[in-house]
Parts: sequence; structure tokens; C-alpha cells
Amino acid sequence: RGVEASRLNRLVWKYLELEKTRQPFVVEGFEREILHDIEGQTIRLVIDRIDRLAGGGKAIIDYKTGRVDPGKWFGDRPEDPQLPLYAISADAAPDALVFAVIRDDECVYKGVVRNDRLLPGLPPRRGGNAQLLSDAGENLPETTARWRTVLHRLMADFLAGQSAVDPKDGTATCKNSYCELHSLCRIAELENMAQTTQHQPGARP
Repeated sequence: RGVEASRLNRLVWKYLELEKTRQPFVVEGFEREILHDIEGQTIRLVIDRIDRLAGGGKAIIDYKTGRVDPGKWFGDRPEDPQLPLYAISADAAPDALVFAVIRDDECVYKGVVRNDRLLPGLPPRRGGNAQLLSDAGENLPETTARWRTVLHRLMADFLAGQSAVDPKDGTATCKNSYCELHSLCRIAELENMAQTTQHQPGARP
């Protein structure tokens, strides 16, 4: 218990030092509970923190102590869409939508912001998703609208009972999620059948 208390104390001070580098803001709420309707289904959301920024906009912040990748929020089948759900549940598109990553090896913000004065280190200047995150943040209302369309479509498919064997990245998805139901869904056999069909004479590409 003493070791854990010491670790938490160290991390809290490290995060507060990061907070001190920000532009002025006011914390508007902690653990804000929101009931949001998507395609007739009520979703209960609990937002770690909402800040009101100097320009009047809002920053939605979620604390994380693990690895995160905001680049997975995009596309037709986004992964880990927790913060995009927070964004579409807000009265207006936020000015910043970020993880506050609090770890011994890094204490940073990761996510999207409307301009580079809102949070230190954002938007990212380099890395595989830097341009994607920068572009998404420049027009967060438009980005939020796209998230709304995608998440409503996914919810509609879920409520309609759509359950096709179609993992996002094929068997790699199964491996990464430690799925042990291959013998039930037959994903490997389906992939082999698809490859065989592609190589048959006269098969369409």
C-alpha cells in the first residue's frame, strides 16, 4: 500500500506540472453522467472531466494510465470510440477531445484539438497519425458530425442483429482480441474459401 501511495503521489504531481503549462481554464465538471440516445438505444456515459476554455469552448478529458491511440477513432469501423461518443453527446462540438495519459514513462495529452494553443503537445507534429489528428481537430464540428453518422449506423446494425463473421482485420483481429471461438465462426475456413475463389479461372478480381 505504501508503494502504491508513493506512485500515485508521484504521478499526480507530474500531471499537475503538465496542467500548469496550459492556457487559463475552469474545470466545469467531474464524472459528468450523460444519458444519450442513439437509434432509440439509451447509452449511459460518464465523462471524467469537462473544462471550459478561455475562448468559451469546452475540453473533454478522459484519464488513462494505459496505452491509447486516438488514431483508431476514425474510419467506418472505429476502435475504442469512447471519446467520439462523448463528443456526439455534447450540446456542441468540443474544442478539445483528449486522453490525459498519466504514466511513469509519459504524462501527455493525446487526441484532437481545434488549434495548437489549447493543450500542450497537441496537435502532434510527427508520427503515423499526426496529419490525421491535425486535420480532424481543425474542424471538430465536421469531425463530430462524421462520428455521429458512423456510430449511429453501427448502433442500427447492432440493434438489427447484424452478426456477420467479418472481423475488421480478419484473423489478425481474432489474434489481437484473444478470441477462442474460431471453431464456431469458422473465420479461417471463410478466408481460405475466399482466397480459393479469387484464384479460380475466370474468377472476378
